[in-house]
Amino acid sequence: MSNRTYEERLVRDHPAEPLEGHNVVVFERVGTAGERFLTILPPGTPLKRGLLDLVRQPRYFAVAVDASADLHLGARTQVVLEDDEAHSFELLLDLYYSVSDPRLLAGYRNGDPLGRLGRRAHQTIGRDLAQLQWTEIVYGFGISAQEVLRHRLPELKALAAGYGIALRTVEVGRLLPEVYTAPAAQTAAELDQISRGERVDLARIEAARRIGDAQNLHTLGNADLDAAAQDARDAARIRDAVVDGRVRAISRVAGDVSTPDEFQAVFQGSIQPGPTPFPPPGTLPGLGPDGPTTLPSATGGLLALLHQVVSATQSVSGSGTRLELRSALLHLVAEVLLGDLGEPAIRTRYAERARQLFAPLDQSLVPHELDALRALSDPLELEKSVRT
Repeated sequence: MSNRTYEERLVRDHPAEPLEGHNVVVFERVGTAGERFLTILPPGTPLKRGLLDLVRQPRYFAVAVDASADLHLGARTQVVLEDDEAHSFELLLDLYYSVSDPRLLAGYRNGDPLGRLGRRAHQTIGRDLAQLQWTEIVYGFGISAQEVLRHRLPELKALAAGYGIALRTVEVGRLLPEVYTAPAAQTAAELDQISRGERVDLARIEAARRIGDAQNLHTLGNADLDAAAQDARDAARIRDAVVDGRVRAISRVAGDVSTPDEFQAVFQGSIQPGPTPFPPPGTLPGLGPDGPTTLPSATGGLLALLHQVVSATQSVSGSGTRLELRSALLHLVAEVLLGDLGEPAIRTRYAERARQLFAPLDQSLVPHELDALRALSDPLELEKSVRT
């Protein structure tokens, strides 16, 4: 039967004398199969002649235990989800550890403590991941794995400590079946086949288009330019008013929002400028029985930031994806507002979730919309926006 504790060279049989980079644990033989701990020879221990003669007697033997401060155990296993389709993936684990008690580890060496720790990590983490949905494994694995690890790491550390091992951390990864990765690989291969000349031609076509657009713009008269500028300013004021109205209404009803359906209901309705000055109590501004409501102008860095969240996600197809993306971005804004009072792990989780949601939308959004979403999912950029 294999013993990973020996295979990984964490322990090895050695003469009862010092060994560089190892703690040498010396035992005395008792009877035919027993042993009794005698002493530990740390790395670099000078051995006196009298002690050397003593421990080299036939009834003494030793085990060398690696004293490195940064040891690593890598392993992988197959995980099958508990869903109707029995989806599966390969779970990758990297355990980083050191030896905290050489005597204890040497005493358990024949029971393969390192192998037991690796198997327990696969069993507990794999069992928790097997209960997730397949979409979480494909699109949200990083967040889900960290949540599982947060609950399981203390248990694994306690198990390791019982064998004299100090487990620092565990990194979790996954390999998906080829059927899910082949399309992306094929696309990358096709892009690599585009010659440099074709790339240059495409760049020239784009440059020519931009030059033509600029020339057409200069043919407009001053009156047309003034009218276009005024239209742009009016549209900007309307968008700012929409965001400000929604933010004010949300602040009034946020205490009653606890489910995704209630959150979606908050954003229902078309918001237009109009003569009615006040919305009904507990509702967002929108088209009411007496016509559209009046929206005040939005000012300040925070309101402008919320306006960007709404406008940047406006073109996202699918109401569920759009609302989920907005929710992740708004949660991220809230974490940024908390500053030092917030949790970095939560901030990272919402930033990663937002990027996962808009990553598949590259083909359906224009470049400036993608740039806006990337900036909104970057906590550092959000902090700059909040301070302005």
